[in-house]
Amino acid sequence: MGMYFNSVQTIKMVARVNVAFGPEAGGGNIEQRRSKKGWFKKGGASHQKLKLSASKLKIEPDQNDDPQGTIQQKWHDWLDGLEAVKSQSLDPVPIPPKLCPLKTGPFDSTVGLEVASLIYQGLNAPSCEEIVFVVLPDSAISVEQPQTYGTANAYSLIVTVRTIEVATLRARLRRIARARRQRRARAKKKD
Repeated sequence: MGMYFNSVQTIKMVARVNVAFGPEAGGGNIEQRRSKKGWFKKGGASHQKLKLSASKLKIEPDQNDDPQGTIQQKWHDWLDGLEAVKSQSLDPVPIPPKLCPLKTGPFDSTVGLEVASLIYQGLNAPSCEEIVFVVLPDSAISVEQPQTYGTANAYSLIVTVRTIEVATLRARLRRIARARRQRRARAKKKD
């Protein structure tokens, strides 16, 4: 995810995430995940970052494909990057046939927190039969308003994340960290 788009590993990671939150009839694990929904609740007491939740739920690259751990490191860096990028708060998941409006409002959240909140809402709704993740290349990282497909009694939640490649994300995060250190150093000099 977020590596090189449409690479074998990106396709495999998106598939692994979709199986983790897919219907049991199709080999998915959404029913097993419902008991962990608190990990994804925005502001919840047991909320965890996406990287920790993914590790605990064993949503990781296949070790046979990643003997050196480089793909897993990219996966973790990407999940950490989602937690660092600002986002607008999203609307609640719409019950079909309603659609969400376009995002408006201040950037008072992060992409990671909004993705986690969408996962929570899907796991918390018994009529949500699967959470489908779509990852699209873009010039910036963002999460789109949630969409649903189906009926009010049985629907799929579609979570669309737009992202940059991990190498670009790593470089941006290093620049942000360097700027933060420089601001702290200047503030110390003033004291």
